[in-house]
This record gives sequence, C-alpha cells and structure tokens, in this order.
Amino acid sequence: MIEDALWTIVAIILAIVLLVIYPIYQEYKAQEALIQMHLVQTVDKAVSTITTQGKLDRMTYEQLVSELTSSGYSYDITIERQIRKVYPVYQDATDSSTFDGKLAVVYETIGNKEILNSLYSSENESKTYNFSVGDYIAITVKSKTRSRSDVLAELLWHIKLKKASFYTRIGGMIANET
Repeated sequence: MIEDALWTIVAIILAIVLLVIYPIYQEYKAQEALIQMHLVQTVDKAVSTITTQGKLDRMTYEQLVSELTSSGYSYDITIERQIRKVYPVYQDATDSSTFDGKLAVVYETIGNKEILNSLYSSENESKTYNFSVGDYIAITVKSKTRSRSDVLAELLWHIKLKKASFYTRIGGMIANET
C-alpha cells in the first residue's frame, strides 16, 4: 500500500515535469535560437558595413551595441584588427643581395582596447577608426549572462554550465578605404 502511494507520487512529479517544465524549457530554447540568429545578423551587418566603408565610426559601433542589447542580454563585444604586412625574405638578413624572391606575410593584431580608445579619443574629431585595404577585422560577441534555458537546466539537473549562452565571431577583409 505504501509502495503504491510512493509510485503515485513519483508519477505525479514526473507528469508535472513532462507536462509543465519541459515545454517551458523548449520554449526558452526556441526564443534563444531567435536571439542567436539576431545576434549573428547584427554582427554580420556591422562587419559588412565596416569592410565596405573601410572605417568604424561611433554611430556604427553604438548601433551595434544598441541592437545587441535590445535582446535583453548583456554582451562582451571585442573588435580585433589584423594588419597584413609583407616582408622580403633574405638568406642573410645583413646582406640585401641574398633576396631569393620570397615574401613573408605577417599579421599584426590591434586589440579592442586600442580601437575603442582611438574611436572615443577627444583628439579624434572625425569619430572614426580607419582601416586599410587588406586588413582583417573580426567582431566577437559573447553573452555575459546565462540564458533562461541554462538556468532551468542547472536547476533541474544540478550541473553548472560553463559555456556562454550566446556567442558569435564574424570577420572579413577590408575592401575599401576612406
């Protein structure tokens, strides 16, 4: 008799989980798929604008931040520039006559802090950060907060998820200069 009562309680708890909590979890996952799609489209639009114009201006950056935060989550946004530099290769670095026709390509990385400091510098009246043709730009966006489905999964399964709920990295090569 007690055993039947325990199985009934277990069945009721299982029914609640299956009929209430799991559909809520799936709804959260569907909403988060839309947020991830919005995140990718927004970053792709910003990268396309920068690679086409050859510059990043305050308006473009602030529009990117505004569109991303409209999802209700906060993000770490990182902009990285890689400057392509080509150097001749010599068999003997001290003798210029030993050039054998080969070139070495090296990318110098400029980080987010330097780009934003330049963009928001009081000395920068144009409010732009200019790129050169052939430079590579990458924008990485990572959520600071956990998503609702992650919180629910942690609550149900007693596990700590260490991944960012939303993440994208989109880059491109600068096609034009201003």
